[in-house]
Amino acid sequence: MIVCHCHAISDRMLKQRIREGFVSLEALGACCGAGTCCGGCQPVLAELVREELAGSGGAVVAARNRLPVVQPGRAA
Repeated sequence: MIVCHCHAISDRMLKQRIREGFVSLEALGACCGAGTCCGGCQPVLAELVREELAGSGGAVVAARNRLPVVQPGRAA
């Protein structure tokens, strides 16, 4: 499913980037452009981050990359 229509970025690609440690809206935007044009997909991006972090049991490599984590209930 396409999440970021401005840049034609799918949920599959975003989930992979999140698992690689891009766990903030800023980090996702920097790595692939998601959420950087109209911003309409930012709530979905934040939800994807929360879901992937919850599903990984904290095993996402965010700490290694020292990237800010999206907190539940808050957009980054």
